[in-house]
Amino acid sequence: MNSLKQIRESKGYTQDDVGKFLGMTRQAYSLYETNKRKLNVETAQRLADFFKVPISMISTNSDLFSNTIKEVGIKVPVVGTISAGLPILATENIEDYEFVPARIIKPNHKYFFLKVKGDSMNMKFNNGDIVLIDQTPDLEDGEIGAFMVNNETATLKKITRKNGLIILNPMSTNPIHQPQIYDPNETLITCVGRAIAYQGIIN
Repeated sequence: MNSLKQIRESKGYTQDDVGKFLGMTRQAYSLYETNKRKLNVETAQRLADFFKVPISMISTNSDLFSNTIKEVGIKVPVVGTISAGLPILATENIEDYEFVPARIIKPNHKYFFLKVKGDSMNMKFNNGDIVLIDQTPDLEDGEIGAFMVNNETATLKKITRKNGLIILNPMSTNPIHQPQIYDPNETLITCVGRAIAYQGIIN
């Protein structure tokens, strides 16, 4: 059983379901699962979006995208956590690597994926998702980014500002998560970067 079939069955979808999403017949889609038809990067990206998995999991064999993705993508590290005392991309933080389409990468910018933990942003990202972060020290109101509060582990939140206060807003269906309101004169809020994509899928 190849990985594409395993992913589909683990998500509870039929070949008909996926075929309809791709705008093709069940028979046409089944050719991908039997390796009789090669996936291109665009179709792989759509499947990753549909199944909500990283694009690297869509390959039907270990080197399906070894040439194609490298030609159009940039290898970016996946960081598990970001804590004080270590550079963001210290070896201790890096868990894996994913490819990002080259068209997304801007010259002289640094990028990394941050792995989501918990459900405080589950209206946007699920637990276990990886979110592409463009490192920057500041964000505009309403943008989603990674922030550190008093040099603790980085958290993903939407930022707003009001009356001199910084508000880190969750986007969650769980009511336990409430806006975190800080006076920057009393609490150190560090912006790590802007969230620009998740699971390799552009927002």
